[in-house]
Amino acid sequence: MNDFKEWNTTFDRLRYKYETHAIFRDWLDFAVDQFTIPSFEPSFKYGRYKKEELQLFQELFEAWIQSMDRELETRDYYDFLGEWWENDQNMTNKFRAQFFTPIDVCRLMCELTLADMGDCDDVLCMNDPTCGSGRFAIVHHHYRPQDKFMLQDLDEYACKMAVLNMVLHGMTGVVSYMNTLTREVFACWQVRTDYLFPIPCIIPYGVDLDAACTILPQSSEKMVKVPPVAPIQEQTGNMTSLDRWIKQKEEE
Repeated sequence: MNDFKEWNTTFDRLRYKYETHAIFRDWLDFAVDQFTIPSFEPSFKYGRYKKEELQLFQELFEAWIQSMDRELETRDYYDFLGEWWENDQNMTNKFRAQFFTPIDVCRLMCELTLADMGDCDDVLCMNDPTCGSGRFAIVHHHYRPQDKFMLQDLDEYACKMAVLNMVLHGMTGVVSYMNTLTREVFACWQVRTDYLFPIPCIIPYGVDLDAACTILPQSSEKMVKVPPVAPIQEQTGNMTSLDRWIKQKEEE
């Protein structure tokens, strides 16, 4: 059983005032913003919360990063957010319950399907039209780190969890919040960890899925190994998006 004590303790300090799903929805936006190239408009709506509440979002972010950092020292992959979602009673009520494919099943299926690949170094594209929190992708990445990933889901929460999982596992690809049957795209995010962006980062593409997919790196020679958890401060000029927002408000 995974220990979510630190995360839950901080999360509960927001639950007294806000609905659980709303907190998690906004935290996902907050977390995605931390890895998004600074020139893009933040997704997180800072004006909804007081300054001390915003600090709790930062503490949740740090608790998640620290947990992922600890677990990835002894594991090949880890889905903190997906496992928390499945274990939190407020998130798995009868109206919005989601249970993702168990990680051991993902591993078995990857071992079976990738067994014939041998020493193939070609860059392949792994597609998952119902990706959930991205578990199949992070397990696949363990076996074939050079591959690209195209993930889709009809649940926005799941898509953003998959985006964050891709970032912390050092993956390259596109996650699309879309209906894979009708091909209607609501939002998509490109995750890059190649030679152009040595620190994992997110580039929002709105509904322009074609553009997001077109400029992905095409060969393994252009990709470099990156640490699974990149220092956030290095990416944003020693300032998180929360720091930048507070500084902006102080200057107004």
